[in-house]
Amino acid sequence: MPSPIGHGFTGVLLLIIRYRVEQWRQLLCHWRQICLFVFLAIFPDVDLFNPQLGRFDLDSPFHHQWTHSFSFALLIGLVVVLVRRIASNQWDWRLGGWSTLVVSSHTVLDLFFSNKLPGMPVFLPFSSYPVMLPVHFYYFWDEEGIFTYANFFKFLAEIVFGFALIALLLQYYSRRRTKSRVGTMR
Repeated sequence: MPSPIGHGFTGVLLLIIRYRVEQWRQLLCHWRQICLFVFLAIFPDVDLFNPQLGRFDLDSPFHHQWTHSFSFALLIGLVVVLVRRIASNQWDWRLGGWSTLVVSSHTVLDLFFSNKLPGMPVFLPFSSYPVMLPVHFYYFWDEEGIFTYANFFKFLAEIVFGFALIALLLQYYSRRRTKSRVGTMR
């Protein structure tokens, strides 16, 4: 499975797509939304917390269960809408939809990059049948623990890849806007 770093970058990428951000400065103007989207992208891994041990456990029997289902993502989207309603007295269904998408991105990434076989029950509570994609990339953690030399390079690769994707997406939206300006000047 991707680390929290990879999931967090996915949240930032979805924020860039939502607002069609063109520059780093514009991106930083949305710092509250960045915090929300990164939190939501990582949140399904709350099931790694093993209450019996009182700590996070990569081999938790609860991991890839209810919090990695699409119905959980929908529930989180509704919670975001309700919190927004209480905080600002307006229904923000668009934010709820994007929040659902961000939480669902965690599940989709884990479907592609998971070392847990035979899959995940992503349609809980309607079906407990585990789903596994036909295209699957194995992404194993070092068994010695999270903070090891091998995992350091995996984290580093996710950081480099994440920033590269953000830069490419910002460049895409910047060029797209430039082309639309040239088209209107004629």
